Amino acid sequence: MDVTFAPDGTALAVWAQDDEGSSRIWFNRYTPQNRWGTAAIIRPELSAQLDEYAPQLAFDSTGKALMVFHVTELLDATDPDELPRSHFSAWAMRYTAGGGWTGLSPIASSEIRDAHSPEVAFHANDNGYAVWHEAEFGAGPTLWWKRFE
Repeated sequence: MDVTFAPDGTALAVWAQDDEGSSRIWFNRYTPQNRWGTAAIIRPELSAQLDEYAPQLAFDSTGKALMVFHVTELLDATDPDELPRSHFSAWAMRYTAGGGWTGLSPIASSEIRDAHSPEVAFHANDNGYAVWHEAEFGAGPTLWWKRFE
């Protein structure tokens, strides 16, 4: 779960919650005038083979938000003697008060490496930065980052 406030006192809360066997990211918006709104799932159309976890958010100085999270995808085994495995990727979405959630984009979606623990913050110049770590089977984790303008 993460809660963050914009400069005007508006807040967003995001959290992962089980929804009929799959983990989905929910959100709620707070405004000083109307208090908390109604909680809603951000992406209800997702496949049952995808789970969303660990949402993190930040606001820039203009009140626009950036959220990062990781997705777990259950992959089918390619050999009948193998067990299915999971693949982890990191994603980002933007939020504006007038437009809601938009701009779903992968920040790390390598077929070889798994991405974990994304975090996000804004610089004073309103550029957003996401950091996460990736691990390749048989190798140690490495730290990655991406800038959002």
